[in-house]
Amino acid sequence: MSPGTLEYRVEDRSILLPFYKRYLIEPALPYIPAGVSPNAITHAGHVANLAAVALLLGTGATRGWPFVAAAALMQLQVWCDNADGGHARRTHQCSPLGEFLDHGLDVLNVIYMGVLTCVALGATPGWWVALTLVIPSAVAVTYWEQCVTGVFRLGLLNQIESAVMLMGVLLASAWLGNDFTANLSVAGVSARLAFCVWVFVQVSVGLVRSAVRGARAAPSATPAIAPLLAFDLAIAAAFCTGTLDAPSAVLIGVAKNTFAGVRTLVRRLGHERPWVEPLLVGGIALLAAVTAIKAAGVALPEGTARALAALACGVYGVRAALDARVGVARVQGMVAVVAADGH
Repeated sequence: MSPGTLEYRVEDRSILLPFYKRYLIEPALPYIPAGVSPNAITHAGHVANLAAVALLLGTGATRGWPFVAAAALMQLQVWCDNADGGHARRTHQCSPLGEFLDHGLDVLNVIYMGVLTCVALGATPGWWVALTLVIPSAVAVTYWEQCVTGVFRLGLLNQIESAVMLMGVLLASAWLGNDFTANLSVAGVSARLAFCVWVFVQVSVGLVRSAVRGARAAPSATPAIAPLLAFDLAIAAAFCTGTLDAPSAVLIGVAKNTFAGVRTLVRRLGHERPWVEPLLVGGIALLAAVTAIKAAGVALPEGTARALAALACGVYGVRAALDARVGVARVQGMVAVVAADGH
């Protein structure tokens, strides 16, 4: 592949995607004006998903209309995320910029989905940390696999299936309250716990499979994902020892996964193999050191957790923004070669 060409290959095994496209996407495409940019559709979906999160967190609702509105906004994002590519192909507007924008915003969209899941379930702080770490980390590893293999692979249960299930939980929470899963139990196991465990295990299995496929295809690139996963463990350890509270742990995880996802996408645009990122290694070292001090019984200054979260958001957020600018510059003038399986 020449430096000026970006090949985009997809293997999507989603169970529901063919039906979703046949009945909800393809019939609507002819009604979208040809002058509408596919990127505008992508942006609209991202804004809808962000609005869903802002609505639930901003109102602090535990039931009622905010959950119905959030479900509708989340579904709008899913529709836009699948319609933008179809519209681009129909109107001959496919471009590397479109792919970069789509995947770049999906780094944020999966974070929003994790937050919506936690709110819908009324999740405990520990599950907030676990789910908001593993879901975007799995996506970051998927991007790493794409970078080293050239193929974007998705399993049987991914976006559409997750959105359908999450919509059901959001609507049930609107009617019954988001503590209904905690009050519903079988053999002493609450539906909330069962659901959280199922999501965590299902996403973790996908993460491991993606990592194994990438490692087999490019063993020399495998060390690049070690800091990404080690950072998750460092955050989990810091939370369990009381070094970080749940909001701080979630913010640090969001910041590092946003940086890691965008950085990997930019590496792919430059036809570069991913490598160990010093910023991730430095973050792990700092967090591990503070956690060790706390574990040794030394009292940390008040506000340490929030300071670490602010530092992570500042450093990784700025770096991700700068990388995004580099990515946009790299796609200018590129030629897209699309080889999508089932798209």
